[in-house]
Amino acid sequence: MKWDQNITKNKLYQIAVLFVILHVFWTIYYILSEAAFVKNALWHIYLKYSIINSLGFISFSIAAFWLFPVFISKKRYLITIACVLLLIIIFSYIEYQLQDWNPKPFKAETSTSISSSTKSSNRIPMAAMQLKQTIGSRIRFGLNHLVYLLLGLGFAYMKDWFIKDRRTQILEKEKIQAELALLRYQLNPHFLFNTINNIYYLALIKSDKTPDAILKISDMLRYVLNEKDDQVALEKEINYLYEFIELQKFRFPDQIINFYSNFIDDISNYQLAPLLLITFIENAFKHGNPGTIEYPITIYLSIIENQLDYTVTNQINHNISKDIITGIGLTNLKRRLLLLYPNRHELSITQVENIYTAHLKIKLI
Repeated sequence: MKWDQNITKNKLYQIAVLFVILHVFWTIYYILSEAAFVKNALWHIYLKYSIINSLGFISFSIAAFWLFPVFISKKRYLITIACVLLLIIIFSYIEYQLQDWNPKPFKAETSTSISSSTKSSNRIPMAAMQLKQTIGSRIRFGLNHLVYLLLGLGFAYMKDWFIKDRRTQILEKEKIQAELALLRYQLNPHFLFNTINNIYYLALIKSDKTPDAILKISDMLRYVLNEKDDQVALEKEINYLYEFIELQKFRFPDQIINFYSNFIDDISNYQLAPLLLITFIENAFKHGNPGTIEYPITIYLSIIENQLDYTVTNQINHNISKDIITGIGLTNLKRRLLLLYPNRHELSITQVENIYTAHLKIKLI
């Protein structure tokens, strides 16, 4: 009920605004064209034409706010055509009668007064005030109202298109947000699965580092679970990478990991979608061979002129290389990049013999 009342109020507001715009337009037109009744301040004649113009506006409003929503939007075209023809006949007849109507009839002395000033260039003849319309004029009046009706339908089509387009954009945005949320939820179990395996290994060998590892995981979980925003500070994402690497070193203390960074720009000004960079490093530890002096795990991250350049290289076992390509982490990453950075990212995965390289470029804002 309240929704219907809001729609009605909105229509009335639009009609009122359009009514004012129409009469402002015609007033400006009469002034610029130096219409005779405006020059001679014959406002009763101006009132007459204002009423005639209002009649055209009624045709416009009926088409825009009644014919379109009631009939055309429901594809009832035959009824629409019949209504249009009926409206043209009715309004052309009314306008035909209005053309002969004079709101302020001239008196005899007025006619004499006007006749005595025949030399005035601004004089308005009596015939111009009471010009009798011919029957053929109805055709012109009918065409005028047909134009008003078509303009009203055009306005309604345009408004309907904008409303549907906006609604589609909102639904698309909500769909993307829901899909991104689902992808985020997929990441959390994936992260827990990998980290619990690490803790299990440390507990199995009864390592003294187990409590520290659990504390480190607690900090990382806080970041994973608490960051609900679409974008986070790039510094947080990089710190998360460092913490993940430290966690892996609890299990593989002898691994050689080279982390190179090149930040020409001030990274505090940049933001990035959370958990976007971790996939490459997770795959390097999960699927790759331990980093050695000959084949270290190499991580390169740079920010130059709003361009993020991120590369992870590691040695892999041929028997598990297929799992890297089809794993949930990489599939998830590809989908998130497509949704979050369309036409602003480049992702490439290459494998030369037993060297696996994951490379990502993102144009940041």
